Amino acid sequence: MLLLAAVALALQPDPAALRKVYEDHVARCERDFGPRDARTAQAARDLGFYMRESGDKKAATTAFAMALAIDQANLGPDARQTLAGELALASVSPPPEAEALFRKALTSRGMDSTLAAPALSALGDLRFAAKDPVGAAAAWRLALQHSEIVNGKDSDPVAKILYNLSQVVDTKEAVALLERARAIAVGNFGPNHPETATCEVNLANALLHAGRLSDAVEHARTGLAAFEASLGPRHPRVSVALTTLARALGGQKGADRKSIADLYRRAVEIDRLSLGDKDPQTLADIRALNALPK
Repeated sequence: MLLLAAVALALQPDPAALRKVYEDHVARCERDFGPRDARTAQAARDLGFYMRESGDKKAATTAFAMALAIDQANLGPDARQTLAGELALASVSPPPEAEALFRKALTSRGMDSTLAAPALSALGDLRFAAKDPVGAAAAWRLALQHSEIVNGKDSDPVAKILYNLSQVVDTKEAVALLERARAIAVGNFGPNHPETATCEVNLANALLHAGRLSDAVEHARTGLAAFEASLGPRHPRVSVALTTLARALGGQKGADRKSIADLYRRAVEIDRLSLGDKDPQTLADIRALNALPK
């Protein structure tokens, strides 16, 4: 077994060597076919995707820009390949440049739902990061429409957009969005999958904000049990479910302080083991425990 593992490691390509393979292919295509040939564009695009996956955004930007320039010259600004190239370049660009590229591509006559769904979703992410909830909501609502067309109304990509949108709408709508996301997760993954558990806990938090404490407790318990079953009892996500359940129980009349304190203590124990004593989540749970009435 150790010998097989050593052989497998030896067969793993060296990242620097693999990068050189891609770069040499671009150079060869430029030499053999010319700098404006579609094959050169494809070679540059392949290099860009490899560099993006490797985490080198600067190199990926250079490669994607090269491919895009060739496609724009050969195919025109509204060609699907050109638009896909703009979105690829946007994915590795700084936020202002990325947003400009996304918006430009989205106004093109050649844009279709397959390209629009991820572009609008990414645009929503940019607006959310810029603390523009109105802009984020507008982009995510459109992304949801296109994703439903492309992926189906009960797909995981749709559920992810539903969650994103739930962060920038009022509490009542957030609950409805998360209830739908939860139903999708249960249908696609089953009740004890981490994705389903995440939806349960997110929904519990929204219900807590809506003042629906009994419902929040129910979904927090369900999410906790699902995390324990799928990830084990000491996973950091279990800690999040524990604190959500503790907050929901703490809001009810006649709350059992000891039971709530036990939930926080267990969360802190998990935090310390998995995240460390000084992690923000650990410190927040310690503060919550210490703030309980004596």
